Amino acid sequence: MNIFLNLKIKQGKRIKRISRSCFIVFLIFNLFVSNILLGTIEYFSEKWSERNIVDVLWKAQNSCSVVDSFKPQTVQAAEILVEDAILDATDEFGPSPTVVFTSNQSGYIFYIDATSQDLAYKKTINGGVNWSTPVVIDTSVTGWTNVSVWYDQWTPGDDSGTKIHIAASDDTSDDIYYTYLDTNGDSLRESLTPALLGLVFTEAVNVAPSITKNSEGNLFIASNFDSVSGSAGGLIEKSSDGGSSWSDITPPSGWSTVAIDQIQLLPLKTSNDIIAIKAQTADN
Repeated sequence: MNIFLNLKIKQGKRIKRISRSCFIVFLIFNLFVSNILLGTIEYFSEKWSERNIVDVLWKAQNSCSVVDSFKPQTVQAAEILVEDAILDATDEFGPSPTVVFTSNQSGYIFYIDATSQDLAYKKTINGGVNWSTPVVIDTSVTGWTNVSVWYDQWTPGDDSGTKIHIAASDDTSDDIYYTYLDTNGDSLRESLTPALLGLVFTEAVNVAPSITKNSEGNLFIASNFDSVSGSAGGLIEKSSDGGSSWSDITPPSGWSTVAIDQIQLLPLKTSNDIIAIKAQTADN
């Protein structure tokens, strides 16, 4: 009987010790898992807050996964000289882009050559490490001052277009011209088309034009002039035939009345609309 009782007591103590050990292991495991979950949530919360809200909304509107916005990006730390003879640094300023990368390796830069004042571009096929010799887009116009571009696939819904649409200003004819470069073979449009006809376009005063394409495929160009119909102002034109012809859609109430105001056109995803953003210099 005594042996049996002693055995029973020892078994009871052993069970209690095992139970306490299991309970401690359970607490540690539960704490560990909780920390992982909380840490993960906190990490993504911080990452989300670090993202520029415009970038997040742009990605969301274009149906990109939120996870995609957290993917690490490769950064080239070296500074590479692409061209040291642009017409005038201030003349190259503008609201719209002059550089297009169609992939992480292939890119194009558009500018006005300082020596010849030709409209030209250069291309890279190794991510910007090396650039080609200049390719002249046009020499018939002698007063090129500014250039802006829009790539087909920057327009929401277009994932197969290959054209870089080009708008360039000339202070000899005082007009804005349209042409394009097809990146599928790097072929240029055969001719330039006058798109915006002003009275006076002044170098270093009137900023570069802005060009974009809406989700329906129509092209739009806007620019300001020192003189439109006798006074400073802006124009906006639309092309529904790929840039062959242009029609004036400037609002009757006026587009802009200050020659130096910068205007940028951007496409919206819905309703084939575009948005116009103007820097109103008079009010800073």
